[in-house]
Amino acid sequence: MAVNNKQSGKMARNTVVLALMVAGLAACGAHKEKSAGQSLARVNGEEITVLQMNDELARANVPPAKRDAAGKQLLESLIDRQLLQTEALRDKVDRDPAVMQAVERVKSQIYAQTYMQRRLANVAKPTKEEIDKYYLDHPDYFSERKIYELDELVLPSKDLSPEFKAAMNGLKSIDEAIGWLKDHHLQGARGTVMKSSVDLAPQLLALIKDIKHGHLFALQQGESSVIVGIRNIREDPAKPDVADPQINKFLIDQRNQEAVKAELARLRATAKIEYLNKKPDAPAEAVTPALLKPADGEAEHTKKGVADL
Repeated sequence: MAVNNKQSGKMARNTVVLALMVAGLAACGAHKEKSAGQSLARVNGEEITVLQMNDELARANVPPAKRDAAGKQLLESLIDRQLLQTEALRDKVDRDPAVMQAVERVKSQIYAQTYMQRRLANVAKPTKEEIDKYYLDHPDYFSERKIYELDELVLPSKDLSPEFKAAMNGLKSIDEAIGWLKDHHLQGARGTVMKSSVDLAPQLLALIKDIKHGHLFALQQGESSVIVGIRNIREDPAKPDVADPQINKFLIDQRNQEAVKAELARLRATAKIEYLNKKPDAPAEAVTPALLKPADGEAEHTKKGVADL
């Protein structure tokens, strides 16, 4: 039966979803224990086992106290999924090009991640001496940590004129800055933010530490600028017993990322890589695995002012 382009695209999207389900089931099914004692249900001759159930519970991070209740609901979901898998295979979904590509992609990700997880298991854990040294070397993050309450005034950079900059030397607050702008038929958006010294960019933290109460300073960010005044500073030190677990995790994450980069560099150095078309302009680091990928949602400084600096 002929299928139009729209229907074909919809079928492809649906089969991709099914492919992921099939891939997950195939991975679980490869290690099924066929003994009756390990089977929880049998769907058209295909068994759903305790091992499969435990794997699903672990992936869902279900706490031990709730596993019995969650297991009953999950078993029904596994039965439904097995029924869908059977019908999908009967409908030859596994031969759809989009599905085959999706399955290969999932397999590739699993292989790559498993390989790196095994490599990272050999990365040395931070010692107590290294944790203590990091604590002492970063007082702004721990022993001398502070909470800054900042007033800010966001305005177009074109309004941050030499005349306004000169006037700022005599202004003592954001209110006075707003008054000056009004007198010159200008305006900005006012806000207040609370930021820890841990959250502030090093450049901004260094600048704030030299600014006294009652003094304003300006930060230019492309088409927008921010006038900042310090409303209050509160001491908020983190003692070693609180800081040590955080430092330990940070150092482990840092070493893991360094290990991933080093392993990729080693593999690239020994591999024969041929670009069949034009070589991409992006450096190798820009296309490294998700393990190294930065968090989504980079700050829009021109819209959020000091909050994201």
